[in-house]
Amino acid sequence: MSNETKKTALPKLRFPEFQGSAEWAEKKFGDIAPLQRGFDLPTYELKTGTIPVVFSNGIQKFHSEGRAIAPGIVTGRSGTIGKIHFIKEGEYWPHNTSLWVTDFKNNDPEFIYFLYKSVGTERFASGSGVPTLNRNDVHAFKTYIPKSVQEQRKIAATLSSIDDIITAQSAKLEALQTHKRGLMQALFPAEGETVPKLRFPDFQDAKVWKKVKLSTQVQLISGLHLSPEEYGVKGEIPYFSGPSDYANELTLVSKWTLRSTNIGRAGDTLITVKGSGAGGLFQLVLDEVALGRQLMAVRAISAHEGYIFHFLATQKPRLISLATGNLIPGLSRTDILGLDMMIPAREEQKKIADCLTSLDNRITAQTLQIDAFKLHKKGLMQSLFPMAIKNN
Repeated sequence: MSNETKKTALPKLRFPEFQGSAEWAEKKFGDIAPLQRGFDLPTYELKTGTIPVVFSNGIQKFHSEGRAIAPGIVTGRSGTIGKIHFIKEGEYWPHNTSLWVTDFKNNDPEFIYFLYKSVGTERFASGSGVPTLNRNDVHAFKTYIPKSVQEQRKIAATLSSIDDIITAQSAKLEALQTHKRGLMQALFPAEGETVPKLRFPDFQDAKVWKKVKLSTQVQLISGLHLSPEEYGVKGEIPYFSGPSDYANELTLVSKWTLRSTNIGRAGDTLITVKGSGAGGLFQLVLDEVALGRQLMAVRAISAHEGYIFHFLATQKPRLISLATGNLIPGLSRTDILGLDMMIPAREEQKKIADCLTSLDNRITAQTLQIDAFKLHKKGLMQSLFPMAIKNN
């Protein structure tokens, strides 16, 4: 075997108490933790209960009885391939759309869960229509496993602790997002109301909000379609052809073009106006950007730009419903400019925008923290497991 293809039987990172111990054993998955097809459960046989039914994409329903006892590992057999679910306790019902581990062969179950994740069952998917997973292919696949169950448990406990942190941080993120949704509902007047439920103390005695058309507060800048020759890495300004191109970090952008009148600038709100995301994707522009024809920039002319951005976010369901077209949904200028809006004095607009933007910044920071933990876990996974071996 060449140096480029030679695989080590030891991980890059090993806990001190296991340094100098025996190399990991090379085994087939079928000899470590074999899989079996789940059990049929037609809808008409489903009885209300507390036993989780684990489908290919996770727990979807609950039944009155189970067919297996935790700890357990379940992965997709058809449809959703690649997701691996660990059932820590109690009974469960592995659905017929899944495969489940029937015997851990005296190995630590949670370690086996992470081992399966490190290999990735999506590599065994086949079929051009609905992907399927052939357990025989999985069983034949060779991997490495510590001979010591204590070492298995140490690895599992380490990775599990990171998962617990990610779960806790994700709960904080969800709480922030829920808090923001509640604030959005409270800081903007409900349908038919002239003042919001929640008003800052400075504005308790201020005038009622007035109803205006969005067209009186903003102007729209349409995007342009550029051919590949019209943009390149030597252009003056980043070019976003659609929502999939947009990134807050402009250094990540690979398309550039020359300046034109179709430019979004800092403070504008980018809105997707064509395609499957029409009316549902918004982004506050942080720097100049040339717009593709899937986008428009909403520019405040009298209202506060931050207020306009957050107001448009409250109109997401409305804008999505206005997008028409069977093949390629689209929003027209009239759709956007014709929106009714309630608006307070500019000072109150700014106060609302600053409050919600501050919360957005906390949400972004929390998201980045979660991403950092996930990246750390990914690096640990790569270091704590030797490279698997393809079946011969």
